[in-house]
Amino acid sequence: GLADRNKNGWLMASEVGDYVKQRVQERTKDVQHPLFVQLEGDGDTVLIEGRKASFSSGLGPQSPADRRQAAKMRYEQAYGLLQSGKSSEEALRLLNTALEYDSTFGDAYVLKSYVLLEVLPNLDAALAAALLAMQYAPKNPDSPYTLGLIYEKRGQYAEAERAMREALVVNPDYADVYLSLG
Repeated sequence: GLADRNKNGWLMASEVGDYVKQRVQERTKDVQHPLFVQLEGDGDTVLIEGRKASFSSGLGPQSPADRRQAAKMRYEQAYGLLQSGKSSEEALRLLNTALEYDSTFGDAYVLKSYVLLEVLPNLDAALAAALLAMQYAPKNPDSPYTLGLIYEKRGQYAEAERAMREALVVNPDYADVYLSLG
């Protein structure tokens, strides 16, 4: 509990590293200075997830903040799996869990639509996810871009062009959109 700096019930590897460093420096009267180094990746490792009561009773995250945090963690785990080329089925399962925790998490819909378009092809499910991405992540240029790619694969070229042009409204410098438009 003492290492959980922000008292959110999630014990992260970085928090343990900071706690150990602080305790060693206190105990050695600032003679020793241990280092905590993240060797690979951008994320952090969850050592204990959720509130202590939820952890012991097996319940999922309860409060909206906890549900949002749990959704973000599942999203980041899914993203990491996809980046490393590991189980895309597991990544999709994590994204679905993230969306169960927070059905308004737009970036999870964006990534899910991409997975269902390119990695585990299912155009109908990809389209459904992309439309939700447009609803919940309208400022993410990948929302309309992925929607455009899905429409293109479905042979709906006018809709594809319209969606891609919408991506350029969000980000006029999005080079992939220009390449897709030709």
